[in-house]
Amino acid sequence: MITYRDIEKLRQVFATKDDLKNYATKGDFKDMESRMDLKYPSKDDLNLLRLEILNEIRVLHDEIAVIVGYRDDLEDHELRITKLENKTVT
Repeated sequence: MITYRDIEKLRQVFATKDDLKNYATKGDFKDMESRMDLKYPSKDDLNLLRLEILNEIRVLHDEIAVIVGYRDDLEDHELRITKLENKTVT
């Protein structure tokens, strides 16, 4: 049979309802989870962002390839302008 002394020992070992009031409940964790979902992007959002960035990089790569193709024409434009000026002046 349990004695009063046994009950007192159990109170010292196990938490009471008052002791547990300071700890988080299931509802607290669910609220925190919903707030985290709103605050941080999901894996799908990050993958979508990664694909958008990769597409932009491809577009920039294509534009740079076109500009590099015209580099020779752009580099000697001053020489070409000088030749044209000399021919029109004389």
